[in-house]
Amino acid sequence: MGQPTRQIARNLARGAEHRTAVMPETVPPQETLTVEEWRADIERLVKSGAKPRSIYEWLKREREKFSGSYPAVKRLCRSLGAAQGPREEDVAIPVDAPPGEAQVEFGYLAVVRAAFAVDERAALHRSYREVARQYSCRIDPAPPRSPKKKGRVEAGVGYLRRNFLPTLTSRDVGDAADALQRWTTQTANQRIHGTTGKRPADAFERDYRPALLALPAARFESVIWKQALVHRDSHLEFGRRLYSVPWCFIGKSVWLRATSDRVAVYYDDARISTHARRGKGPRSTFPGHLPEHRAELGQRRSPPTCRTTSAASSTRTTR
Repeated sequence: MGQPTRQIARNLARGAEHRTAVMPETVPPQETLTVEEWRADIERLVKSGAKPRSIYEWLKREREKFSGSYPAVKRLCRSLGAAQGPREEDVAIPVDAPPGEAQVEFGYLAVVRAAFAVDERAALHRSYREVARQYSCRIDPAPPRSPKKKGRVEAGVGYLRRNFLPTLTSRDVGDAADALQRWTTQTANQRIHGTTGKRPADAFERDYRPALLALPAARFESVIWKQALVHRDSHLEFGRRLYSVPWCFIGKSVWLRATSDRVAVYYDDARISTHARRGKGPRSTFPGHLPEHRAELGQRRSPPTCRTTSAASSTRTTR
């Protein structure tokens, strides 16, 4: 009694420090036991880079007898991570592009190019339009250099990478497909979405399923778009075969659209020629594509015809 206010505050602070030092955090023994049973699984998933939340959801999905809590899994992951220390893949290495170069999301671009079997950027756009037209989709590209205007659809890729891929235990395609189906049904579609605050499965049934269109009656046919130059012989090359176009397009750059059985050629989006893709010989030529008085020069003639023509020419010359 009678102590100054500052002295009382100092005494209370020392008492709090003392109590903190002598009262360690206690974990209910039942929680420790429920996760210790699955320590081997948790250790393996931690080493593969899985985070506590994805490990907890994997245990609930893949281990029927698991009944532990998320905090218990998180504490064990923290202790395992501290014992393991930093890994090589945890080191952040900046990648700087020098002037004149660009960094590209190559994984996405490679998948799209492989799907449409094209290489040129413009050809990719044309193939993409064909798919959108087939399935009645609208293309709404984001403006360049405007990351804040991009859609949020790519966020799902990051969620899959963080939550599912680190817990994938088999490299077999069939096993991976089954695991992905379970993850999609039991975890991804049942979580509370961070932005909408709703379960994706509920939102899909209520808002999206009624708006879905039926699939087209005709199956989509894979299409290859390619730019080509019309050569002096009024032909262009595709797939080690030559196809003719009207001779007035010699020297022009045209677009070639190839399906499994047909090749169509376009100039300024107008079709100027169509050929069967498969055929005998290395060349597909329509006589009407050549100049009127020179078309016959490219026709093959039998030896008797050649001799007759030669004789006629000789007669005209001697007269």
